[in-house]
Amino acid sequence: AIGHFFHSWFDTSTTINAASSQLVESHANWSAHRFVAAQGQFQSGSGADVPTKSFLVYRGPAQYQATAPSSAFFYYNCAANVMELTAEAGQLVRASFDFVGRDYARIAATTPTFPTPQGFLWNSVSLSIAGAGTAIYQSLTVRGDNKLEGIPKLDGRLRPDLVKRNGFREIQVNGRLTWQNDTDYDRFVNGSEQQVQLYFSTEGGSFELLVDVPRMRYSTFPLGIGGPGFLTVDFTGRGVYDHGSGSAMTVTLVNTRINAYRVNSNA
Repeated sequence: AIGHFFHSWFDTSTTINAASSQLVESHANWSAHRFVAAQGQFQSGSGADVPTKSFLVYRGPAQYQATAPSSAFFYYNCAANVMELTAEAGQLVRASFDFVGRDYARIAATTPTFPTPQGFLWNSVSLSIAGAGTAIYQSLTVRGDNKLEGIPKLDGRLRPDLVKRNGFREIQVNGRLTWQNDTDYDRFVNGSEQQVQLYFSTEGGSFELLVDVPRMRYSTFPLGIGGPGFLTVDFTGRGVYDHGSGSAMTVTLVNTRINAYRVNSNA
């Protein structure tokens, strides 16, 4: 289900057969979906700088939802603004998305259908820094901000007509690591940039997720000593646009959805 949200946050997306994915072997029932934070600006016809989504939210007493003609809130032309993906030791992988919408209506409720929940555990996460695996991180959060704002017009409406960027997109990589060597501190001092890859998988590899920030630079690296305990560093970093890959961040999601996310379930 997270692919629907990724599709709205990123500029471009492609869906390829799993046989050409580096994450999985060929399988007729899998597809690899690649989402790219490129330099796209306007999605033609949508009125927003990223692809939009619609949300149907049920509110009110359950006994009225199936009969009342206005028992659901329908939000449409919603664009993903802020995204966060967090992996923390001892926890399920969590994601959150903030949306900026353009309008809503009250409509009759429909019969809901829900996907089977699939989650990534902390022990299925691996992290690579500068092409080498590392196990000193306790938590990592990748945050992206599209800098979207609703823009109203003198068109007789109370709600915005456009959702546009009003600043440069920001990619942040924040987290906590245990102090075991000088490697990452030296990267901070030298202002060097390195690739960060965060990989998730379920048991058996049927579902996979790869977050790739091609150039990350540490912004803060506060190495303090607060007492007799072991040393940890709560660092912040930022992703820099990489001209070689044409992206500031890419996400590859492998799952059993064959259709691209830019079309509905019936293609």
